[in-house]
Amino acid sequence: MQTLTEKILQADLGKRVIFHNQVARLVTGSDQRRYNLVNRALNSGELVWLRRGLYMLSPKITGFTPHRFVIAQAIVPGSFVSMETALSWHGLIPEQVHSVLSMVPGPRLLEVDHDLVGHFQFLPSALVKGQFLQMVDRHQFGPQFALVASPIRAVTDIIYIKKLQPQDMEHLFDFLRIDRHDFPKISKATWNILANTYQHSRMVKCIRALQLELQP
Repeated sequence: MQTLTEKILQADLGKRVIFHNQVARLVTGSDQRRYNLVNRALNSGELVWLRRGLYMLSPKITGFTPHRFVIAQAIVPGSFVSMETALSWHGLIPEQVHSVLSMVPGPRLLEVDHDLVGHFQFLPSALVKGQFLQMVDRHQFGPQFALVASPIRAVTDIIYIKKLQPQDMEHLFDFLRIDRHDFPKISKATWNILANTYQHSRMVKCIRALQLELQP
């Protein structure tokens, strides 16, 4: 077993996504020594490279793979899982979503495709300052945590990304294949928060139209 692998296991990081700064704390000596140990662990297949400065131990060593939501959070810190991925996790749409879809602040789209852990998409959003994490909750997945949109936030993010219009709200749940009876009840306060979350006036109109559709 490689030296770095042993150190990771001794530090109880074997089932976690591992950041470069954690490796730096585990390995004493020069930067070159750390670089050599990382490369040996990678070449042996005991360490898996996820993205620059981001690793995990091979499932062949640990018998465990970190949850993909945790990996997504590590790839882009501050992002959160949303849209169809979140709806599937909440059990509200019937099909499994193969890509992990996450929202990120700012204008840049990012895609990451990894042979072992799958495909990730990070979708940009323009929201009112300070409102990015509205209706987003922290959940535990194994030893680590990730942020996941609530069902209604996942739906409004779909509306935002797909550029849907207020007239589309009438058939939105049919389009998403969501049973309205399974969807959590939304309070008036929540609707008001969502209406003040997105920068675009289109979103305010869509959210109010959706509110009318979902009101009993």
